[in-house]
Amino acid sequence: KNMALGFGIPPAAGWTVTGTTGLNAAGTVSKDGTTGNYHYVHSIEAIIKGAAAGSDFLITLKDGTTVMWQEVFGSAVAKGERVGIVFGVPLRFTVSNAVNLETEAGGTGAAIVLNVAGFTLTARLKAL
Repeated sequence: KNMALGFGIPPAAGWTVTGTTGLNAAGTVSKDGTTGNYHYVHSIEAIIKGAAAGSDFLITLKDGTTVMWQEVFGSAVAKGERVGIVFGVPLRFTVSNAVNLETEAGGTGAAIVLNVAGFTLTARLKAL
């Protein structure tokens, strides 16, 4: 058996989504929900690019519209700084819901790179 994801999940079930906001713009990367499936998120990352942050801004991971995790980037955080987390136990999202990793605008000249990785299982094969 190839358990490349490290959670006993077949590699074919794994996915990643990534995106970059425009300068001084909010943004979202999403893994669309699919009927009868659970998404699990095992890692997320946000990186400031371009210029330093102009003010505090939030990075938010949502189960549909429900907040699962938040982190604040402080004002004047330098470009290249990152917030990343690998969850010791993957977060399970509500069946059929989308995964949304959102950021507020980072300030003049700043763009934010968002990355989220996880896997998807049918409801009848859900992880414990």
